[in-house]
Amino acid sequence: MMVDGARVKVLDHLYAQAAVLDWLLRDKVWLWAGASRGMFYRKKSQDAKSKQEEVVGVQETDEHGQERACDQSAPQQRDQYVRAKGATASPDVAWARVKHAKRAVEKLKRVYRDDASLLVDITRNSILFERVEDVCTCLAAIRKDKDVRLERIKNRMRPDYDSSTSAGYRDVCINLRLSNAWTERMGVALHVCEVQLLLVRIA
Repeated sequence: MMVDGARVKVLDHLYAQAAVLDWLLRDKVWLWAGASRGMFYRKKSQDAKSKQEEVVGVQETDEHGQERACDQSAPQQRDQYVRAKGATASPDVAWARVKHAKRAVEKLKRVYRDDASLLVDITRNSILFERVEDVCTCLAAIRKDKDVRLERIKNRMRPDYDSSTSAGYRDVCINLRLSNAWTERMGVALHVCEVQLLLVRIA
C-alpha cells in the first residue's frame, strides 16, 4: 500500500484511506453485482431476530407419532439475500465492515512482520452468486470498469485448487485499486481493496 508513491508504514494511514474509500467500494460492488445477478446478505431486522429465536426448539410430529425438530431453514434462506437491482444500493444490505483494527494488528504480527504496506483487505466487500457463470460475468464487469486497476486475482474455484489448504473454502478473491480523478485528489488511488466473489452454497 502506498501514499504519494511511498509505502505506507503507519496503520492509521490505511484506516484513514479506508474511511474515504469504503462507500465508493460499496457503490462499485453493487453495480458489478447488478450486472451479474449478484446478491448480498440482508440485514437482520429485530422482527427477524425474534422469529429466529421463536423457532429454536420447535417440534412437529412425524407419521409415526414421533416428535422431531421442524425444518425452518428453507424460508429463512430465501429471505437472507438481497439481489442487486438498479443504480442505487438497497438499504437492506448488510455491508462488510472495514477490517477490525485488532484483526489487522494480529495479521501484521503473524504474517507480515509489522509491514503495514502489505495489508490489502482493510477495505473489503463480497458478492454472492448462485451460479459459477455469474461469477465469471461479474469478473468481466470488474475488468471493464474504467476506474479499476487490478492488482491480483486469487482463484480458489479452479479445479486444481487444493481446498484442503483453506478448510474447504473456495472463492475468487480480487485485490484492486479504484483510480479516478476523485481518488487521486483524495490521495487514496493507491489503496488496495479486496472483493470476494462467493457461491452461496459454500459461502
